Amino acid sequence: MKNRIKATTMAVRTTLYLISTVLIFSSIELGARFIEYFGPKTFVFKKFDSDLGVSLLPNKSGIHRSCFDGYVVTNSHGMRDKERTEQRPNGVFRIGIFGDSVMEGLHVYPDQVAARRLEFNLNRELCDGKCEVLNFSTGGYGTVEEYIKYTKVGRKFDINLGIVVFTGNDLSNNLPDSMIYDSNLYGSVQVKKTQEGDYEYVRPKEPRFYDSLFLLNDNSVAFRFLYKFYVHVVAKLLSGNLETEIRETRLRFLDP
Repeated sequence: MKNRIKATTMAVRTTLYLISTVLIFSSIELGARFIEYFGPKTFVFKKFDSDLGVSLLPNKSGIHRSCFDGYVVTNSHGMRDKERTEQRPNGVFRIGIFGDSVMEGLHVYPDQVAARRLEFNLNRELCDGKCEVLNFSTGGYGTVEEYIKYTKVGRKFDINLGIVVFTGNDLSNNLPDSMIYDSNLYGSVQVKKTQEGDYEYVRPKEPRFYDSLFLLNDNSVAFRFLYKFYVHVVAKLLSGNLETEIRETRLRFLDP
């Protein structure tokens, strides 16, 4: 009888603990959603890519606020662009832009992205409506990802001219540990120096527990806030001299 009472008491306590835990996390989530409703808003529009490390999800739209604020719209091909067809229309001169966050343009509205502005101006001043400027850019890309993006995706769109927009950090993005603080959700293509002195690409590995983390990131406002806090504050504090070690690794990498 005593054992039965003890087991029942244990089951009741466990149930109460579980209910309390659910209520606490639900309260945190509701509070985070309330704060987001009146303040910073964001949503998930990127995914891990086994070839590129990270790519844009197709057919997504919403407000994005992080280091840049803007309204994000992606087309059915996962491009920060209006809808495009893979087949180039007859008589159209098609340009492909390959760049990083500067050309991805999260900080401006869709019709103000540089590629869209270039297309508008070309058609107004030169092409008489026969130019298209397709935007294949994604934040965090280096020159290696931009080349792979062209070979994997850009060629399908039969572009006449490809333009790589190079910014100051594009080279370092190719080097070891370039995305150390985003490694839980995304990856990056790395360039590795072999013992023979040659260079080779290292494909990104899918992060551990990626599916679970992506599901939480996509559905929980509280998780997104906590994850950003971890990435930008806690991880950097815990890393100690990690950034110095990374810089030294890169210098050794570049040393002929």
